[in-house]
Parts: sequence; structure tokens; C-alpha cells
Amino acid sequence: MSRPVLRLAVPLLVTLALAACGGGSGSDGGSDGAAATTTTKPTYAGVTAADITFHPVEEILACDGGDYPLGEATTAPAASDAVPGVDGQLCYVLGPSGGDGSDVEDAKVYADGVGIEVAVRDDSVEQLNQLFNECFQATDACPTSSSDGRGYVAIVVDGRVISTPAITGEDLASSAFVITGDFDKTQATNIAAAINA
Repeated sequence: MSRPVLRLAVPLLVTLALAACGGGSGSDGGSDGAAATTTTKPTYAGVTAADITFHPVEEILACDGGDYPLGEATTAPAASDAVPGVDGQLCYVLGPSGGDGSDVEDAKVYADGVGIEVAVRDDSVEQLNQLFNECFQATDACPTSSSDGRGYVAIVVDGRVISTPAITGEDLASSAFVITGDFDKTQATNIAAAINA
């Protein structure tokens, strides 16, 4: 039986760096006030389930106010509360958290490290389905972002968006699903360990 997949609609929307929008961060996620983008990928070692959150994406902007990498132009820098991408190009305006890593369990990393299969805890299914369904239906809380008219859910780990999949079906939280992203195996393993702790 195949599992539903939270798939990335656009590869550019995968990872982010706080420094690009003026937040500054080192490779360990700590704020140091520096404006330079780090070249070291975070490993997510030491993150907890509470450090993994799910949010509707309300808006995607170019962090520097320049051309939006997917074709639209923006005229002003991204809002100060926008969460930037590791590539330093995209910033995300996010809605309130619809759940966190404690709402999912039984995380399993695919052999290649590019996917993490998770199950939703019984008492969290309704809550996560509300978020996922708002994005699938592209409501005002999770407006259309993908080319097929669906909204994106931002998966934030340790204060950084690591993935923005378009929601591919209704009631996705009612069964196990796979989170795909631009993970390496170490990152995926550490995220899965935080969920399973």
C-alpha cells in the first residue's frame, strides 16, 4: 500500500538560512547577529519534537525585495517576521502553528535519506487534518501557492523552514505519510530521532 506523500512542488522551496533576511545564524541554529550566509548545512542534532512545527504558508517573498525567483517581482524587503530560506533567496510569511513534532510518531528514514515516513498520533489527527485540508483547499488561512492551486505547509525545524510541500490530498493526517525534502541522511536521521524521542 503506498503512503501519501507531502511532496515539494518547487525545489527552491526546500531549505533556508536565517542570515539572508537579517536574522543571522550559525550552522547550529544559534543567533549571532551576523549578516553572512553560512555555508555549513545544519545537522539538526539536538533538536526536540517541539522544535519541529507545521505552518500554513501565507506568502512567499524574495528576502532582499528583488525579483521573486519563480517569476514574480517584489518591491520591498520581506517582512521582519518572515522566515528565510537557507539559500538566502526566499522568505516565508507563515500562519500560526498547526502542530509540532509531538503530534507525529514512528518516524522512519528512507534508505536514501530524502524522505521521512511518519504516523500521526490518534489525538492529533483532527488538528493536523485541519491544517492540511486548509492548504489542500487553498483557503484564506493557507492560500494558493502551487501551480495546481494548492497551498503549501512549511515544515520548520529549529526555527528554519526545511521544506514547503504542496498538500496533495484531503485528510492526509488520517494515515501515515511521507515528508520529502532536500535532506541528507544525517539531517533526516536527526529529525526522525527527535520525533521518536
